[in-house]
Amino acid sequence: MPAYLPNKGTWIPLLASFFIASPALSGPVWDKAKEIGSSAVSIVEKTVEGTADTVGRVTGVKEVDGAAERQAIDTMAKTTLDKLLAGSAPARTAHDQAYGVAVFDSRVSSLGITTGSGKGVAYARQSGARHYMRMATAGLNLGAGVQYYKVIFLFPDAASFNNFVKVGWDAGADANAAVGKDGAAGGLTLANGVRLFQVNEEGIILKASLTGTKYWV
Repeated sequence: MPAYLPNKGTWIPLLASFFIASPALSGPVWDKAKEIGSSAVSIVEKTVEGTADTVGRVTGVKEVDGAAERQAIDTMAKTTLDKLLAGSAPARTAHDQAYGVAVFDSRVSSLGITTGSGKGVAYARQSGARHYMRMATAGLNLGAGVQYYKVIFLFPDAASFNNFVKVGWDAGADANAAVGKDGAAGGLTLANGVRLFQVNEEGIILKASLTGTKYWV
């Protein structure tokens, strides 16, 4: 696991989700567990809807700090983008026309409640100006396990890029992003024309939902 991905900060919602899911609990204990779990879900969901600083505190993801961490993120971003462009003609076309690019490395844990965090970099292709950013996600999920994947944004113009790095982005605003005819290789097209792609160790993927995810500096 890359050093810049947080390795703590998600144990409270995960512990709560154990109480929700465990069939061994019953009676008053089960009722109390459901109450605890439901409260944790509420806290997580409200936190993701709150400020970026609060999201960062809950998930344990800290601001990018130091040359070594920035270099690690830059290396991850280049490797990820190369992999995407090698496997997707639509991504190559969108990249060639893009004003800016952002690449994030993410770790998402699911056990009744989904929590996740990560870091990345956004940069303008012509100027090369770089902005190191964070992401966090939270919500409900019936699955279990830990997933590692990268998210790539391709910005068509200066307005969409500058808004992303200055204001951040809440995936809930684009919950109905359009999926093109090329499937995963074509990524998602957001309302403002930004193209979004996802990559894991196996190749290009397409997650069903981005709801509950925030990106910020």
